[in-house]
Amino acid sequence: VKRQNRIEAYISYDNMHFSLIKETEMKCALHEQLNIEIELFYGNNQYLPWKYMNYIQLFYKPQDWNTVYLDYFMFPRKGWDASYNYACNFLDTEYDSLKYNQGLYPSVKEYMKSNLHNGVYLNLPMDEYYLVGSKNYNRKHNFHYNLVYGYDDIEEVFYFVGYKKLGKLSWFTLPYSSCEDSIFGENVVKYRYNVNTIELKFDIDVVIQMLQDYLTGADSSKRMGNLLSQEDGCYGLNVFKEIGTTERGRELLFSDNRLTYVLFEHCSIMKERLKYMIEEGYIDTNVENQLLEQCNSMVNAAEKLKNVVIKNSFVYTYCDKIIQYLDELYEIEKEFYTNLLHHICK
Repeated sequence: VKRQNRIEAYISYDNMHFSLIKETEMKCALHEQLNIEIELFYGNNQYLPWKYMNYIQLFYKPQDWNTVYLDYFMFPRKGWDASYNYACNFLDTEYDSLKYNQGLYPSVKEYMKSNLHNGVYLNLPMDEYYLVGSKNYNRKHNFHYNLVYGYDDIEEVFYFVGYKKLGKLSWFTLPYSSCEDSIFGENVVKYRYNVNTIELKFDIDVVIQMLQDYLTGADSSKRMGNLLSQEDGCYGLNVFKEIGTTERGRELLFSDNRLTYVLFEHCSIMKERLKYMIEEGYIDTNVENQLLEQCNSMVNAAEKLKNVVIKNSFVYTYCDKIIQYLDELYEIEKEFYTNLLHHICK
């Protein structure tokens, strides 16, 4: 939308409600140059290339102090926040301390409002004991991060998204009056939406490299060992052996359904990635259907494994089945990724 000497860009998910995502001053009067600028930032969907060049490699560390254990490997981690330090093409990330801001703001509430007013989202350490709707509300003091994304001075509440009730992602509000008690800890992760000025393009060589790392279990952190400390742990398909044969791995596998959820989600994203690569002409047309069938089998096997782990959490009699399904998924994945790498077109 052109307004006087400014260009405003909006996004909508239903063609009824529109949100402003960027505004910029017009620095020239040439229509063609304005079109180029708008197309660079909004015309091409950079999210899909970014998504499908990521979420390929897996990383497992049974001694992870942050209790993530199994996660996607995207970048070596730094410092206390562990799982939040991801490099992203669309966000600027900053790390802050509530302790160091005590003299700058009269209260935690004002610190939160000031950041939100300036377009900064806050990932805050919170005590679930004070969160209405949490399974630990008024029962147990439990530390967890939640994202605050807005506030309402009329209702006097903050808007949050986080994990509540049965560990499901939920949207909820927190009264201003509860801020001082519920914010438990001083370290804060700050996010600001800011798309890279250099267009991100899908690079099949990057995908091939990460797929090879996943298939062979290579330590992907070595590629960035000059930037941050390398991540000692287990990578790629080697994760299956580590969690399926070691005592600690089986303990986590049987009791923590997040592990098998990650495996299922990893397969589901691979199915999306495969369809994208087929549409973009990166897959040998002679084997498209074969690869899709293999990928469907992989997703189904991962879902079966995830479901039996959930059942096991209630009756704890499915341990043998879990190992069987884990081994089956490993064999399917190994065959699929080997076949996929053999038929990628550059």
